[in-house]
Amino acid sequence: MIVTYTVDTPMIHDAREQAVRLAKAQGFARVIVLSVNKLGPDKWEIKMQLFRSM
Repeated sequence: MIVTYTVDTPMIHDAREQAVRLAKAQGFARVIVLSVNKLGPDKWEIKMQLFRSM
């Protein structure tokens, strides 16, 4: 499944890490970050492909 999360933080690395941690906390076993786009001064859009464990 491909999803997009929006994260508010000043640093791109923090945005990516927050999105990955959120996906794993929601029960996804494997997370692949496809893209990170800057939407504003402190806002990032992270597109990820998520896989549940089998």
